[in-house]
Amino acid sequence: IGRESMNELMADKDFVLTVVQLVGGDALELAATDIRADRDLVLSAVQHGGCALEHAAMEFRADHEIVFAAVQQNGRALQYASQSLQANRSFILSVVQLNGLALQYVAPCFQSDRDIALAAVQQNW
Repeated sequence: IGRESMNELMADKDFVLTVVQLVGGDALELAATDIRADRDLVLSAVQHGGCALEHAAMEFRADHEIVFAAVQQNGRALQYASQSLQANRSFILSVVQLNGLALQYVAPCFQSDRDIALAAVQQNW
């Protein structure tokens, strides 16, 4: 497949969705910009590979449902969430209750928060 043909394929939502389902969310990195701005596709991508959040349109990095799904799949995905979500204590608490491994990616202001640390530890035990 030539470069031009590949670019055309990665601009096709159905094709990208199939690739995401077959090989994982990281395929979002190769998708055309407008595809990365498709909410349903991004949600599917993060459900198949949480760190696909890194390649999502910025608006989805601030989307509670999408970030929550990403962190559920991979705690590391929290590092790609928007600053506003990373600064939202109640959101961070719910995320570490879902995936305690996300604790290592919380903002410094929450790293010594007793409730958040306890929730993360309880989730992992």
